[in-house]
Formats: sequence, C-alpha cells, structure tokens
Amino acid sequence: MAGPRTRGEAKRRRHAAPAAAATGPGQVERLYEALDSGVLWFLGVQDLVRLLGTCSLLRNDRNLSVVALSNTAAGVHLMQHCASDWMDVSLQEQQEGVVSAAERVAASFFWSECTEHRHLARNHELNRRLLEDTTRLDYARGQGAQLLSLIGQMEKRHMLLFSGVSAANPFGEFCRARPVILPLPKRPSAALTAPWTLGDARVALNSLWDRFGDDFAGSTAEYVHVSELGVHWENIATSKRDGKEKCQFCDVATEAIREYRSEARALQDEFARALRTKQKAWRAEGLDDDEIHERRSELKAEMFPEDSYPDANAADSIADDILAHICEHDRFPMDPFDGMASGLERKNDDIFNALSQECKALCQTLYKPFKQMLATNSAVCGQRIHRAWMDTGEGDGLVRRELIAAVSASGFLVGAYVMRAIQD
Repeated sequence: MAGPRTRGEAKRRRHAAPAAAATGPGQVERLYEALDSGVLWFLGVQDLVRLLGTCSLLRNDRNLSVVALSNTAAGVHLMQHCASDWMDVSLQEQQEGVVSAAERVAASFFWSECTEHRHLARNHELNRRLLEDTTRLDYARGQGAQLLSLIGQMEKRHMLLFSGVSAANPFGEFCRARPVILPLPKRPSAALTAPWTLGDARVALNSLWDRFGDDFAGSTAEYVHVSELGVHWENIATSKRDGKEKCQFCDVATEAIREYRSEARALQDEFARALRTKQKAWRAEGLDDDEIHERRSELKAEMFPEDSYPDANAADSIADDILAHICEHDRFPMDPFDGMASGLERKNDDIFNALSQECKALCQTLYKPFKQMLATNSAVCGQRIHRAWMDTGEGDGLVRRELIAAVSASGFLVGAYVMRAIQD
C-alpha cells in the first residue's frame, strides 16, 4: 500500500488503525460475550449509545438492544401504555378506558410521571414488552440502537423542557410536555439509506392512523385547529445556519406596543404645545387657576375623545394595558390565526390571551427551543396535530393534547405532546 501523501492522511490512518484492530472479528466476539454477560447494566445512556454504535453486529442485536433500553429511565416505560411511555402516541390506555377517571386523577396522568414502572440502576430487570412482536422495532435493522440514541439525545439536550409544569395562561390552566418517539413503518419502495421525505411520512403515518399523515404533511392553510400553542408555533421561524429562532407573533406584539407608546407620547407633546399657546391667551383674558384648569380639561377632551386611538394617557401604561387597547380597537398588525381558522368570534380576545405573560414565557422556554431542535435534527418537520381522541378526562380533569413532531433521519417520529390541564 502506498504511503500517505499528506500529514492529514497520515493522521487519519493512525486513528483508523487502532479502531480497526479493536473491532476485528475476534475482539467483537469477546466484546459481545462480555456485554451479553451483564456489562451493559453498569453503563449510562451515552456509553450505551457509543458502545452499540461500535459495529453492526452489536447495533443490530435484539438482546443487547433490549437490555440497553431496559437500563434507561425512559426505556422501562416503553410499550407499557403508561403516563411515561414515549412510544404511546395513540394513548391506548386512556382511549380504551383501562383505568377509570378517578384512577387517572390518582395516577396523575398530567401532573406527574408513572410510578408503577421504575428504573433502578443495575437491577437487571428487562422490559419484556420490548421483546414482543408489537413493538414495531426492527432490531435487525438497528432500530433498537437508533431508539436508544434518540432517547439519549432527548435526555441530554432537552429534558429540561419536559421536566416541570408551567402556568399556561392567567386563568388557572397549566401546561407541560411529554416526549414522543415512535418507529415508523418500513418504506416499501425506498432504499434504507434514502432520505425521508414529507411524502414518506404521510404514507407511514396514514398507515398507523386514518389521515394522520395527511394532517402531518398538510400545508398550513389546510390546518384548522386553533389554540394558544398554535398561534405561537405557526409563527416561529427557525434557522439551521445560526441556530436562532424567533416568534413573529411575539415580536409583532412587542413592536406594536413600542409604536403605540411612541404615537401616544407624540400626542402628549402635541397637547402640551397647544396647551402652552392656549394658557397664554387664557391668562391674557384674566382667567383664574380654576377656570384655566376647566379650560384645560375641555381642550383635552376635544383633542382626545373617549374612544380615541391611541390613548395619549396610556403612553406610560404597562404593556398589558396597551396591548388590551390595541386588541379592543382591532389594531393588532397581523392575523396570527391566518391558515388556522376564519370567522373566529373572539379573535381579539384570543390574541390578547395568547400574549399573556404566561404564554410568552412558554414560547420562550419551550416552543421556540423545541421547534429549533426539531428543525435542526430532523429529516422533515410536520404540522401540529390535534385529534379529539388525544384529549382525556372531563370537567376539571380535562387534559388537552397537541402533537408537535418531526421525522428523524432514521425513520422515527420524534416530538412531544404539549398537554394542557383545562379549567372550565
């Protein structure tokens, strides 16, 4: 073999040689025996991901994948149809009424994680549901290792987004998110290495639930579900280049408040100039202070009628008061519901509510970073989805869910259920 032509090539060969030796046939067999004997139970998620990624023999082994998944905090819940099952997109247990409404409240399907299945480090207990044929996991194609890798990414980068419950709005409703990771059916006519397309995602999801893929792959104009999440989500722009994201809805609101204040202060200045001119004339007429004050009030009422816009008196008001005035007069500069619904009866009220401090905080801490994550790390991103069967409970126990997700390069639906505890 010819020697290296450049220092870079020489460096690559030096690093490649030990790796090749370490994964030779004999070494791989001995490594497999060690892993199969129980070493996996003593490793963390990231180490498990790196180890199974060493070679295809380990990556495509069903037993090793099941052990590795069972040794993660998320893996013990997979296929259990519990509150912490990230693969339970269809919410099977809640739909089928396996548990009563009272039991769901007691189990805190919204407020907390599952307590029935617990991950105890190194307890050597397999999640046997992962051995069943209904898992949809094709271990021979490495989907067990791919699922493990996605769990590792979710836990490492994004669990802070899902770790708590946040106020959703000023009306006593709360919001939280639960991860979703689901292997999609194998594409019948595409090569394993072919990139996933929106059309592939449509077909795969339609095969799981009727028209689910149509909702996922549909254009914004075809989507009609209106929600406070949707008002922000549909208006968030992401960038793979600089990793930054911004919500046009929030930005337009900030700019509208700034312009309102600017116009209101300009009116105040105009009134002050007119008042100075009038005061000179009034004093020349010999009016006393009480009469001048009365004339001042009359001048102000003349220049600024009660329903005038903007209200000059609101120049220094808090942002919420200014925003309320903007919405009351139908002056919000954009229609954030465009493409979601038409003829919304409470459009201006909904705009104001969606820009409450709680909603904007959720946009900043959950919606924007999660949408950026999906855009950066996924093959294709889809539309927000809501179906009636996603909502569970009734009355004060009603939980409304919307799915925000994308398809990974390895063919998994990856995202989150955004859940809201609705108060009637």
